[in-house]
Amino acid sequence: MWEEVRCSWTSLLVPLYLIALGGAVGSTTDWTQSCPSGCDCRWIGGKKAAACRDAGFTSIPIGLSDEVQVLDLRGNSIPTLRNYVFRDAGLVNLNKIKMTNCGIERLERHAFAELKLLVELDMSENRIRELTMESFDTNARLRELQLNGNPLAELHGIGFPPLHHFQKLSLRNCSLSTIPRHAFEQLNGLVELGESTIYIFIPNRTRTFGKGPNEIPNEF
Repeated sequence: MWEEVRCSWTSLLVPLYLIALGGAVGSTTDWTQSCPSGCDCRWIGGKKAAACRDAGFTSIPIGLSDEVQVLDLRGNSIPTLRNYVFRDAGLVNLNKIKMTNCGIERLERHAFAELKLLVELDMSENRIRELTMESFDTNARLRELQLNGNPLAELHGIGFPPLHHFQKLSLRNCSLSTIPRHAFEQLNGLVELGESTIYIFIPNRTRTFGKGPNEIPNEF
């Protein structure tokens, strides 16, 4: 009788183990499966990337995995980046955003809020006319910001926040006529304005400005 009971328990334990194992395996999701139509989600350069170029998007795509690190939206038509738009889309782990030629006209103050891992942002060749410099105060790891080729005429606010990893701000071929006096004071990096190159050395508060057709205005 004990032999029969022992065999009975053994026969139950094996399928239960297989069910548990199957459940564990099934719970592992593939981030590339969360990829909306128009995007190509795959590993690029060692990072999880979503390439959504020229796909007809009019807003930030919904349905991408929150594991995506690189988002390429070049060539879409996204006129407005609203407050918390990336956070609300679940894209809080982005390292790099490429949004050149997206027809961006309006950039709300908190569009990039809570993207704590953002390193590179390229919004060149859009229609951005004004920018609030404090927009990046939660992007502590931001290293490079490119705004080339925008009709950017105004920088609002007191100055860019203290971004300790920051290396390059590129404003070539923009329409800046005035720059707030303290705009770049907390940036320890390199600024390109028109054909000029501005080297900013914050520790001793000295600056060297390059020469070019768009020289630094007197307000600086």
